[in-house]
Amino acid sequence: IQEKQRKDEERRQKEEAKERRRKERELKRKLKLENEEIKQQKKKKVELSKEYEEQSDEDDGEEDDDDDEEYDEPCDICEENEDARGNGKEADRMVECNICLTWYHVSCARYAGSNIPRWGRIKFDKFVCYKCA
Repeated sequence: IQEKQRKDEERRQKEEAKERRRKERELKRKLKLENEEIKQQKKKKVELSKEYEEQSDEDDGEEDDDDDEEYDEPCDICEENEDARGNGKEADRMVECNICLTWYHVSCARYAGSNIPRWGRIKFDKFVCYKCA
């Protein structure tokens, strides 16, 4: 009887060890897939960053006439153009996303979560809206 119990115990331990190894392999496979996905995301970010820098370099040669420009495009958030507000405050000025080329009031973009510097720096910084960030 003891011999049978010992064999049953050995068999159970072998099955548990086999199951543990199977779970470890499955976990390693999942981690490998997640790491590959992370690498692909990083690669995509680098590619987008390079594309953005190239676009930025092309734009550097152009002068910014944003102060004199009239904004016919409405704000993507409040759907009003700059003239509709017309109070001339910094928060009501318009800024364009350099990626999707969508116009926003500074105040609307800040409200939506975009990180916008002081107005004097916007023309030097490249604005990216909350959708493209």
